[in-house]
Amino acid sequence: PALTKVNDELLLGIYCLLESLEWGSGKGYSLPSVLQSCRDSGLFEKAEIDKMYAKYARVFEEGMEQGVDGLDDIFYAVTAIQSKSIPYSIRKFMVGNRTLFDESG
Repeated sequence: PALTKVNDELLLGIYCLLESLEWGSGKGYSLPSVLQSCRDSGLFEKAEIDKMYAKYARVFEEGMEQGVDGLDDIFYAVTAIQSKSIPYSIRKFMVGNRTLFDESG
């Protein structure tokens, strides 16, 4: 996000780099701030961000069904990007994995 002070287009490079990484590599922790900065600087419109959010939510749902690694990474991206209500499948994941969200778990 500080890259916007230098050149907005550098954010696009960071976004492309993050998209090339696999889920579980930590990209989900960086995507929300990069996407927010891209939106704030006018590089992406809200509709584009919403499409990305929907794509990430689908990946999360498919990952839950298939039992893939990196769900925490995707979970963070999906819940941090949007202020909308969390999709049912993600709420179901949270309820079924309460120990992931408490201090002792």
